[in-house]
Amino acid sequence: MKSKTQTIGTAQVPTGSSVNWPLILSLASIVLVPVLFMAPLLFQGKTFPASDTQQWLGTAKALVDYHEATGSLPLWTPNVFGGMPGYMISLPNPIPGFDSIILSSLGLISDWRVVYLVFMGIGAFLFSRRFTDNEWLSAMAAVAFQLSTYFIIILKVGHNTKFQAIAYLPWILLAFDFLIRSGGWKGGLALALGLSLQLRANHPQITYYTLIVLLIWGLFWLVDEIRNGRIKPMLQTIGWAAAGGLIAVMTIAFPYLINADYSQYTIRAGTLASGAAGLTRDYALAWSFDWVESVTFFVADFFGGHSPYYWWQMPFTEGPQYLGAILLFLAGLTFLVPLTRTVLMLWIVTGVTWLLAMGSNFPFLADLALNALPFYNKFRTPSMILVILSLTIPVLAVLGVQGFLKAIAANRRTDELLKRFYLLSGLVIGFGVVLLIVSGSMGFIRPEEAQQYDARTLDYLKGERSALTTDSIWKFLILNVVAIGLVWLAATSRLKAGMVGFGLFLLLLTDLWTYNSQYVSKEVMVSKRQFSAGFPQSPVDRFLLEDTTDFRIYPVGNLYQSTRFNYYHQSIGGYHGAKLAVFQNLIDSSLSVSTGPIPFNSGTLKAFGVKYLVIPQAINQPIGTLLPSFVDPAGKQSVMETTTFGGKAFFVKKVNRLDDPTLHVREMNRDGWDPEQLSFVAGYQPSADLSWDSSATIRQVKREHHELAWQVSTPVSSFLFLSEIWYPSGWRATLDGKEIPLYQTNHAFRGVEIPAGSHELVLTFDPPAVTASLTAGWIGTAILYGGLLLWGFLLVRKRKDA
Repeated sequence: MKSKTQTIGTAQVPTGSSVNWPLILSLASIVLVPVLFMAPLLFQGKTFPASDTQQWLGTAKALVDYHEATGSLPLWTPNVFGGMPGYMISLPNPIPGFDSIILSSLGLISDWRVVYLVFMGIGAFLFSRRFTDNEWLSAMAAVAFQLSTYFIIILKVGHNTKFQAIAYLPWILLAFDFLIRSGGWKGGLALALGLSLQLRANHPQITYYTLIVLLIWGLFWLVDEIRNGRIKPMLQTIGWAAAGGLIAVMTIAFPYLINADYSQYTIRAGTLASGAAGLTRDYALAWSFDWVESVTFFVADFFGGHSPYYWWQMPFTEGPQYLGAILLFLAGLTFLVPLTRTVLMLWIVTGVTWLLAMGSNFPFLADLALNALPFYNKFRTPSMILVILSLTIPVLAVLGVQGFLKAIAANRRTDELLKRFYLLSGLVIGFGVVLLIVSGSMGFIRPEEAQQYDARTLDYLKGERSALTTDSIWKFLILNVVAIGLVWLAATSRLKAGMVGFGLFLLLLTDLWTYNSQYVSKEVMVSKRQFSAGFPQSPVDRFLLEDTTDFRIYPVGNLYQSTRFNYYHQSIGGYHGAKLAVFQNLIDSSLSVSTGPIPFNSGTLKAFGVKYLVIPQAINQPIGTLLPSFVDPAGKQSVMETTTFGGKAFFVKKVNRLDDPTLHVREMNRDGWDPEQLSFVAGYQPSADLSWDSSATIRQVKREHHELAWQVSTPVSSFLFLSEIWYPSGWRATLDGKEIPLYQTNHAFRGVEIPAGSHELVLTFDPPAVTASLTAGWIGTAILYGGLLLWGFLLVRKRKDA
């Protein structure tokens, strides 16, 4: 870069410098691409349908309303699964960070998704720039990362925290690179900032995969340091890395400490069905990737793309893990020249990632990971780790082009390099031709579809799927022919390397833009007003809301996971990835043990405080202890009332001590079991005068998210059953202001002994982990941002001194 000067007296004073237009334009493209691609979000009042966000909204509505009304953190929700910690669904983080500052400011002028797309693109650009001086190649990697099809899909369905966590991936890698190069406290601070921001996105599975990348990279670095005898600097760097990691963990103690406290009581710690800590193997390995499906990294619609045209091994999918048609060829260029340690490291990261994604399709590695890697069995969906490929493959593509063209420019074995180039080109084109040939003999129909559809429908599906596959293969071939031509022109000195980078950038951008535009089309997106409306009341909702008593509902069958019922009602249904284990045990083993048109255990329903069942069909006749109450006008749903409903709190006639709660389920499944007649209590020694009297009364006087109160009166010492989910970490009971023990009753509920007389019983939820996590979080945040301020101060002072 040449400086321009003018003469003042006898001195030559710089007045400016020449402009690096490729750098400016490539950075501008990284900003403009998401702005223009997401134009419906910014300029047309549209948003993604975000089915998962809508699903979350159903479970979070009561919590959001409570927070808006009171300003307090909603610690418990009664509307999901009969009750669970509200902080596992929606918990505003009172501790600020860079992410909250950026979103609160830029969110005023742009959609948060666009802000994150720009942010992650710049991170990928800077990371790629560590390996190339070609700005447009770095821009190509950045756009490949921004427009990776999987990322657009998760935005469409509303996996927002996952997307936010992914956006920090290149920045964390940059911070780690800075740490191992500088070896000082600033590198540790940069790593702490990156990890802290990613963890604040609250998707620890993505951070776990990020740490796998850092572990592999760190092992390569350790070998180099030991081989070169740099033991002391190496130990210092490891120390600063550990310090950075500790600071990051402290900053996110809230909410992770309370999440960890919760996890020991969830299905991820084990259930009666799993019989062990962690998720069951089948559940943990659900949504494993398939060896053959790896073709879709570069041939998007080889298996139909998205449902209903997708026809391969997954139950359904919103779209492929498409990276870009030309990246296979470009990344393959790395094998034409000697592998550098960086290239080798990135290929190993890519390979390990790919193999782990196979899950149940590579059982040896899957079982090894589940048994050997800490916390790995807490996660599910192995294919999620493929997000790492969305960065490593584009960066390998950059390294491939850069390394090959530099080797050609150095005039080292040019003829041999060109021969290898022609071989690689032939292999890539041949791969596409083989796919064309193979596609002609594919069935395009799932085995179960042959029984589900008639011949006409099957012919239609075959035709559509075949056309999608053929078009996708031809697109792969054409784009790769152009990419091969561009690199050949540069290798034979017919085109400058900068122009090749620009051409490849345009080629990849065109590819991903045209393919992913189907996910942002006007047919897919909805108006923001429509989205913010939530769940309009249905006739069934209106009927249930007319009953002002305190009760729960049980949505049956395919309605069970619909969170629209949680939006308005206290439901024992809903959706969450980590239910309480005691709740899941009853769902698995007790709730639906009987047979019939509507299998249910009336005793378990009574224990849950269920008054109404919502059935996905029209029913006008009594079924057992269920009476028809309402049928919606469309006849698609019915409401059945239970004749056994006795309220959500009642005195129990007989109590049996049964110290092993797992045995409660067995007793609850006995025919005719009624929790009001007989309840099972763990760790409880009844008073000698424990009895029951029909004149005893219970009146609830307070019902808030984390505080419940009743006025109770009984002429004899009695045992009170409370239809509130058993959760020992935070709930405590007081009787007339004095703490009394809570007992695990009927496996998943609570109970207390009430002495004779009139009393006020209060249950409050105040987990100690909340206070501890907030304290640690504030301390860690103060250290992190205090260190950053010190760093900034030292930079300013250094410039002044210079």
